[in-house]
This record gives sequence, C-alpha cells and structure tokens, in this order.
Amino acid sequence: GQQDAIPMVQLPVSDLHTTGDFHPRRANLTVGDYYLVAVKDAGTNTVLVVGLPLSDTDMALREMAWLTLFIAMILIVGAGLAGSWLISRSLAPLKRVAGAAASVADTDLDSGKVELTQRVDDKDATPGTEVGNVGYALNAMIDNVSTALTAREKSQAQMRQFVADASHELRTPLSSIRGYTELLAATEHFSPDGQRSVERVLQQSHRMGSLVENLLLLARLDEENSFRRTKLDLGLLTADITEDFKVTADDHIWEFDCEDPQTFVYADSSSLRRVITNLLANARKHTSPGNTVTTTVRQDPETDEAVLLVHDTGEGIDADFLPTVFERFTRADKARSGSDGTTGLGLPIAKSIVEAHGGSISVRSVPGDTVFEVRLPLIDADAEPAGSTGRSPKASV
Repeated sequence: GQQDAIPMVQLPVSDLHTTGDFHPRRANLTVGDYYLVAVKDAGTNTVLVVGLPLSDTDMALREMAWLTLFIAMILIVGAGLAGSWLISRSLAPLKRVAGAAASVADTDLDSGKVELTQRVDDKDATPGTEVGNVGYALNAMIDNVSTALTAREKSQAQMRQFVADASHELRTPLSSIRGYTELLAATEHFSPDGQRSVERVLQQSHRMGSLVENLLLLARLDEENSFRRTKLDLGLLTADITEDFKVTADDHIWEFDCEDPQTFVYADSSSLRRVITNLLANARKHTSPGNTVTTTVRQDPETDEAVLLVHDTGEGIDADFLPTVFERFTRADKARSGSDGTTGLGLPIAKSIVEAHGGSISVRSVPGDTVFEVRLPLIDADAEPAGSTGRSPKASV
C-alpha cells in the first residue's frame, strides 16, 4: 500500500551525524516516536533523513508482551492444577487407608459388644508398595484387635452368666438364713450377748441379700432386656421419693425444687425410681446428720433433655476417688462420712439404668457442694408413646 507521508519537521543539527557514519536511531519528535536514518548525498553534499513511525510497532510489541504474560500465567496455573491432580491421585490410596484407620479410631471400644468391620480394600493392602504395606499392616492390626475384643466379650458374657446364676442360687439360702434368724430372735431367749449376735447375723444377712439382689440386677442390665417404659412426670416421681426420705431419714434436711413442671420422660417407672432412691440414699449415707439434700428437676432446652440434680452440703468426695465413683464395688467410706455400710453397687446400678434409657449421669464435688446430675431424653407433654414396652439398648458399666 501507499506509505504514509512523513511529516516535515525541523531537526536540530546536533541530532544528526555529519561525519558520514550514519546509524539508525530512535527519535522522540513532537509528532511521536520515529525510527530515523540519515544518509549523506555526496553529489549535493546534503544529508537526507528518512524515518518511519514506531507507534504501530510499539503497540504490537506491547500486545505481544501481554500475550506472552497471559500465556505464561495460563501455563503456570495449568501446571499447578495438573500437579495438584497428580499428587491427589497418587495420595488417594493413602487417604483411603487413613479413612479406615480414622473409622476404627472413632469406634467406641471401651465396653460392650464391638464388631470391627472396617478394613482396607485389597487393592490398597497388597504388599510391595509403601501404601500397600501400610494397608496390609493396618488390616492385620484390626484383625488382632477384633480377635481380642471378641475374646473379651466372650469372657464378659461368661462372667455375667456366672454372676447371674450365682446370685440366683444364693437368694434361696439367704432367705432361709434370714427366716430362721428372725424365728430364733422371736422364739428363743438369749443372753444380751447372744441377742446382739443374732441381731448382727440378721443385719448381715439382710446386707448380703441386698448385695445378691444388686448383683443379679446388674447382670440383667448388662444384657439386652426389655423395660416397661411409659410416659412419666419426672417432677412428680422425684417429689414423691423425696417425701419418703423426709419421713424415713429425718436426720437430714430434704428439699425439693421443680423449676419446670410437667417434665416428662419415657422410662421404666420402677427402674427410674431405683435411680433416684439410690442417689438420695447415697447422699444420706455419706453425709453427716444435719446436712441439706436438695433435689431439683428442670429442663434443658438446648439439649432437649430432662435434668435431675441431687445436691448435698456434706463433706464432699475426695478428688482421687471422684473418677471411679461409678465403678462397681467402689467404696466411699474413706472419702465421705457416714456410718451405714455400703456394697459399692448403688451408683453403678444408677449409671447402668440411666444409660440403658439413653441418658447420662455425672458428678462434681467440692467440700460443701456435691452435685449428681442425671440427664434423660425429654418428651413433649402432649406426646403419647406408641407402646408401653421399649427395647433398651445394651447397658455397659
């Protein structure tokens, strides 16, 4: 095409080479940047200056620079994504192995019947690679743990059966001992020492009978039994039991506070009554006469639970004893005051019953402030349970 005309401009003489050594140069003229070449005409002894505008060239170079930068950024991002995908794909087997290990770690292995069905897939547990070796070792460890848990469950089942059978067999002779002892005390004349001995035998036989009954109850609670569950007003039940203690244990001050009337739970009446009775009897046995025992019933709207609090102002539970207070045959005689003998089964029975109803029980204690807290699932006041018999989950104590 036709070349655009170069505008006529006046160039300073100092800007031109007049020695005959002419080099192309870039000049910033008033009309823009130009690429100039000075040529000396020998015939006329003049200097001819020829120039081309650089605006289009500069624009093309800038566009090329931005295009190069854009392509470079795309390549960098693409390389990063491709690298991340490759790394994620190469680590996928390790993630699956870690997922199986995490699933086992989240399983409650403390007690009860436990079945470990989690395993690493065969494709991730083939020895020969790093991940395969780890997966194979993890499967072997899970198998070993599962075998140990099965053996533990079998041993516990045998022990429960033995305790249940022994307790059941002991009930008859113990009843006979109590009966004959009461008969002797009523029909025979003993010296004061003999009378005290007979009373002592009778007292210990009653205590042994209570121990056997508690052991039998625990053995039954450890199995999957049915509770006759009905809709119960926890406030009314607790108030009724507290009134009984006011009459039978007047050496303590008994108070009851129902913060939320119509606090209903779905529970077995006799079992829940045993829980409340055990907690109040525990407070009476392990506190000095004159202390105050307060039972409180309220609702926790955040967790949708019914809350029963048994608070006493006694000597408190020793900090070393507190973590084991719900274990079987744990005696608090050294930790709290009280003269009545205990079997160490009252609180474990309470814990077993509460957990069988889907609740929880806890304790906190300092001198002058001991609180046992029972939490049970709350039901609506207008709700009508579909049946009176509910299958209880397996309790473990």
